[in-house]
Amino acid sequence: MKNELLLLIGIMSSQNNFEARQSIRDTWLNLTAQQEVKYFFLIGKDICNVPPEDRIYKEACIDWIIGG
Repeated sequence: MKNELLLLIGIMSSQNNFEARQSIRDTWLNLTAQQEVKYFFLIGKDICNVPPEDRIYKEACIDWIIGG
């Protein structure tokens, strides 16, 4: 019998999050190695020049301007 895909996982990430992606590969993605599971990292095309602490929220590339 042919193995069929059971689960497809899409993991959103930014270009500068290599360490976080590697951590995911080294931990819970190891659990999928023998399963009918496929995963993909969905990596953004552009790099955000706004530091995370200056953003409206961490995933947004929009300056947080107080009182603006």
